[in-house]
Amino acid sequence: MRKIWVCDATKEGTATALGQWWPKLSPDGKSLNDLTSERLTDLGEGSTFGNITVRVN
Repeated sequence: MRKIWVCDATKEGTATALGQWWPKLSPDGKSLNDLTSERLTDLGEGSTFGNITVRVN
């Protein structure tokens, strides 16, 4: 589980990840890319690395 904070600087309904660790330098050996799919977008076959769904309880 990760910690989050809520602020007015992010648009409602979105989440922003600040900073990213390379997996080999991360304390738990993981990076933000572990959350993303390797599939390509429908339009232009670009990466979907910036498009993930998160749930905040």
